[in-house]
Amino acid sequence: MTPVTWQFNHNLLNGNEIESAIKRSLDFSVTETMVTVGISRKTIDFIGTNAGGLLSDKEKQIIDKVISATSQMMFDELINFVYSTQPIAAKERYSHLNLVHTAMLLNLSEKQQGSIGA
Repeated sequence: MTPVTWQFNHNLLNGNEIESAIKRSLDFSVTETMVTVGISRKTIDFIGTNAGGLLSDKEKQIIDKVISATSQMMFDELINFVYSTQPIAAKERYSHLNLVHTAMLLNLSEKQQGSIGA
C-alpha cells in the first residue's frame, strides 16, 4: 500500500517520512489541531475524490478496523497499543520492520495451528 520503509525507533515509525509522503499526495492532507493548551494533534485526512480503485476490499476492511480501534487514542495510548503488537514485540529497536513478511509468517503459523487442532 505504501513505499514507506518502516523502522522501529524511538518514535516507533518514521513520522517524517510518512508526513512527507502524505504532503506529496494530492489525496491526503495533514491537519494539526490543539487538543489542550500546549498539546497538538496531527491527523491525516483523505481529501481525494475516490479511494475505491486504490485499495482492495480486504485492504479497506483492514484499514477501517485499524482506524476504528485507534481513532480515539491519545499518543501514549497509541504507542502502548503499537508496542503490544507482534511485529514490534518480536523485533529489536532500530530494526527495519518487514510487515508483509511478518503477516505472512503469522498467517502460516495460524494455519499450522489450525491443522494441528483439527
